[in-house]
Amino acid sequence: MPLIAHFHFALYRNILDAVYRSADQRLINHLLRHLRQTSLSLLTPFLMTDFYDTESSALLPIDFRAELNDEQYAAVTAEPGPALVLAGAGSGKTRTLTYRVAYLLQQGIETYEILLLTFTNKSAKEMLGRVQDLTGVKKHQLWGGTFHSIAQRILRVHGEAVGLKRNYTILDESEAESLLKSAIHKVDPAFLKGKNNPKPKVVHNMISYARNTCRSVLEEADDHYPFLEGMAQKIADIYKVYHKTKLEHQVVDYDDLLEYLLKLLREHPEVATHYQQRFKHILVDEFQDTNRLQSEIVDILGVHHQIMAVGDDAQCIYTWRGADFDNIMRFTERHPGARSIRSKRTTAVPHKSLNLPMPCSPHNRPVWDILKNYEQLGPMARSPTSPRSWMRAIRPILSSSVSKA
Repeated sequence: MPLIAHFHFALYRNILDAVYRSADQRLINHLLRHLRQTSLSLLTPFLMTDFYDTESSALLPIDFRAELNDEQYAAVTAEPGPALVLAGAGSGKTRTLTYRVAYLLQQGIETYEILLLTFTNKSAKEMLGRVQDLTGVKKHQLWGGTFHSIAQRILRVHGEAVGLKRNYTILDESEAESLLKSAIHKVDPAFLKGKNNPKPKVVHNMISYARNTCRSVLEEADDHYPFLEGMAQKIADIYKVYHKTKLEHQVVDYDDLLEYLLKLLREHPEVATHYQQRFKHILVDEFQDTNRLQSEIVDILGVHHQIMAVGDDAQCIYTWRGADFDNIMRFTERHPGARSIRSKRTTAVPHKSLNLPMPCSPHNRPVWDILKNYEQLGPMARSPTSPRSWMRAIRPILSSSVSKA
């Protein structure tokens, strides 16, 4: 590390760590711009390194057998290797994951060798907070967070390999839509005035869906507008301008974080190997709601099948945002030898509510029929703009299935 970095390290270490760990992306971007403009820019490459990993914490004693039920205990103490934990509502999914992290730490696994992936900042904070309360290990010592936060953490270090400078800025949803609107105007100034043309938000959602399901924007747009000649190609051209503009200005949207990470791992095997060897245990929460893009990232990072996926095979609520139910249903196929553990209900949820058929459960025959015949659905059912539009699209199939039942 350069001398100037050594000089400033003690002063700025806690500030950098606290700001980065916060959920305030605007604050992170502001700090990075400040570093770029001062002599402290020499510290930027070290923002995402493992200075915090050198800290040691005395682990608090835990009686796993006494604090967990049989199914939770089996999942928490499972041998290294692929495992699928099927846990429904009220079965203690969060408890299982947090105790799993605690158990791994008790077994001598280092904090930086565990990767914990969740879906929301709220659940990430809750889970890491529970691990800290349970073990005494500080939250900032753990590699845990949403897919997007982990992606941007890796890209801050290795992003230059895929065209991103370390001080790139992350756009929020409104900023991304505004930039897309500008791209639409560049491609066709009259586009937004056309009554039959989709609004910017609809175009944005369509593009996002295509990217999260690893489809081309042209293909997705053609499914949406098969009868509007030239519309699919125009939307594809809009996306090209949108993507080029973001790269020129070194800004990314949330989908970019996942796409760039996947590109990095695929095109730079030395980076992929580093993290594959580093993360000896990968824990994924709500696995049934992962989309293809997220699943590809997990499979590459977990090439040695060191994955424990926790999910509910009786629900999949984000299909309209690209979630692929096959990710959980075919987990054991992609990871041979995977152990399957079903966690039963705890007292967290009233018994009656758990007896209700979940939307994607095999016991809920009408909706299950829809999922099984997914490829036969029309474009609005496969890629709706809202839950309401999805219901309108699948209503004929649902009515037919109910009649047969």
